[in-house]
Amino acid sequence: RPATNAISPELIRDIGRSIISVEERQIAGASGLASKARLKAAGIASALRSEGIVVPSERSSLDDAAAMPGSGGPFVPVPEDADFDRSFADLDLALDELQDLSDAAASLPLGAPLADAPVSSTFGVRADPFLGRSALHTGIDFVAETGTRVTVATAGTVVAAGTNGGYGIMVEVDHGGGVVTRYAHLSGVFIAVGDRLGAGDAVGMVGSTGRSTGPHLHYEIRRDGDAVDPARFLRAGQKIRALL
Repeated sequence: RPATNAISPELIRDIGRSIISVEERQIAGASGLASKARLKAAGIASALRSEGIVVPSERSSLDDAAAMPGSGGPFVPVPEDADFDRSFADLDLALDELQDLSDAAASLPLGAPLADAPVSSTFGVRADPFLGRSALHTGIDFVAETGTRVTVATAGTVVAAGTNGGYGIMVEVDHGGGVVTRYAHLSGVFIAVGDRLGAGDAVGMVGSTGRSTGPHLHYEIRRDGDAVDPARFLRAGQKIRALL
């Protein structure tokens, strides 16, 4: 009898079921990864919002896109085999959203300029250390020995470096988006105006120059020119690091 290369219907069905099973596992895996990415993105956004820090608008999911204004077109039913493409497209959106929020967080000064330094004075109204009268303290004071290195938490450009009245020797770094940080009462600086800094780079050393009662770092964060409480950024940073 002549040999036959025909594939039996049973084998074809088995192969079909195997392919479907693989696709279902891949779809489930993509959906699971998308959920994890969105949970992390939501956690980062929540950590920033809880401290009053503005975050960029999250990207729309595929389901949300239908509610966007200015869209339309003929209705074409989704083919049954489109779940695979849809699940991976949704994963791409979720990963993009997580990347956007991670980048936004990374661009903010969410870390302390000194490691494990005690705080001697917080942001807000306090008794002025020289006059004893109520005055607004526009930053946080960290106690440290003279010469301790002071670092930036995120990338930025030096826009001021030198003596500045009561601040003493001060460095100001522009991080973009209207956010700047100030480091005051320094004993010396390592940088110059125009220098581009990366996260962790040192700007100078703790000192007691200017209007100061002893060695410490006066640390400020300003947004659009207004002083804001640095503790908000530090707390948000702690929450985000716990998520990642």
